[in-house]
Amino acid sequence: MSHQERLVAIDPAHPYKPPVEDCYPVLIEAGKALVGRGVPFHDLTGLFAGHPEPLYDDTCCHYNDEGYRLLAKTIDKTVVEALAGSPKRRVAE
Repeated sequence: MSHQERLVAIDPAHPYKPPVEDCYPVLIEAGKALVGRGVPFHDLTGLFAGHPEPLYDDTCCHYNDEGYRLLAKTIDKTVVEALAGSPKRRVAE
């Protein structure tokens, strides 16, 4: 995250900061446990790693258009890959 984006995205006094810092590690580990039990779970917390362009729009985890595009593209790819590897499902009529 650039200095400029940090000014937009990070507020050290934000009321969500403590719960995020406390809960995200727990949620990440819970996701790993789900995968270990065969549940199709995908951790996207590292989605923006390696993307130097600004992707956050505010201090409350909302993305700009590019951030949402990257998220949608990743979800699309993940779902398509999951469906390609699954037996065909019959659609209810």
